[in-house]
Amino acid sequence: MAYDEDEQVERLQKWWSENWKPLIGGLVLGIGGIVGWNAWQAAQEREAEAASNLFRNVVEALDAGRTDGATSAREALVADYAGTPYAVAASLRLAAARVEAGELDAAADLLGWARDHTDDPAMAHLATLRLARVRWAQGDADAALAMLDEEALGPFIAVGEELRGDILVAQGQRAEALAAYRRALSGAPPESRELLQQKVDDLADVAEVADA
Repeated sequence: MAYDEDEQVERLQKWWSENWKPLIGGLVLGIGGIVGWNAWQAAQEREAEAASNLFRNVVEALDAGRTDGATSAREALVADYAGTPYAVAASLRLAAARVEAGELDAAADLLGWARDHTDDPAMAHLATLRLARVRWAQGDADAALAMLDEEALGPFIAVGEELRGDILVAQGQRAEALAAYRRALSGAPPESRELLQQKVDDLADVAEVADA
């Protein structure tokens, strides 16, 4: 069939008249989407930079021994960028300083906030483990023990079982403590096994009865 240029032009004109609106609309939406995406990315980068700067302020204040300054920076971080990992990390760092200062209630509040506001399971597990330590130091062994399960601690379960053993020894529950230490030993990294083995050996009298 011969090529009819006029016919092709006519067909093209007809097709264009029927389809120009959705085509132009798609093009506008496409350009708008690109512009919107770029704007969103730029906003995210600005937010991350601002949150990073506040986190750095927390760390520098703690390194200088200025807990009040660190607290102020962390509060600003939480107020404006609570959804960022920096807010959680700052809470964990400040909680450690509060524990060192013997301010256990403040440390517990910080750790509870970090656990409840992070989207990172590992950070939630770490905050839970540290909060369990603080609860025990506050004298609430039952609350501490209630936090020490695999779902709450994830990859830190071996450390959690060691803490469980320490709490149970302090309560005089030596057989239960031995079982916890053995569970911890089975999942502990090489650098932690020596101390755990010593704790197991310290319960040798219980082990003889349990293994009999």
